[in-house]
Amino acid sequence: MFNLIPFGLRTFDRCPDLFADDFFKTNLDNFKTDISETDDKYLIEADLPGFAKDDIEVTFRDGALSISAKRDDVSEETKGNYLRKERRTGQVIRTFVFDNVDTDNVKAEYKDGVLKVSLPKKEVTPTEVHKIDIQ
Repeated sequence: MFNLIPFGLRTFDRCPDLFADDFFKTNLDNFKTDISETDDKYLIEADLPGFAKDDIEVTFRDGALSISAKRDDVSEETKGNYLRKERRTGQVIRTFVFDNVDTDNVKAEYKDGVLKVSLPKKEVTPTEVHKIDIQ
């Protein structure tokens, strides 16, 4: 709800806190997703640029879809007697909860840094209502 407050009413925006952002935060901390729904399926599109297909894992368990990706990059730079190594490692994970997915027919495709997961809906049968007499 915070983002729904009109800009003019946010008095603290006039004097931003320069130390509020985490200096060490990287783009590995999160990834963006789009979720859409049609009559017969849900579609999740997740931006995972720079990951290899083998570094991404998609699982569905107990009504929850989890997308995780893990990276371990190493780069070296040599200048004279100076050697610098920068290692960028990390894992991102997001979980989404669904209540009517046909788990046997979930499909995932990874192309050009975008993971697309198609989750077909299963037919939900209405549960029977049993009236219980009160004594």
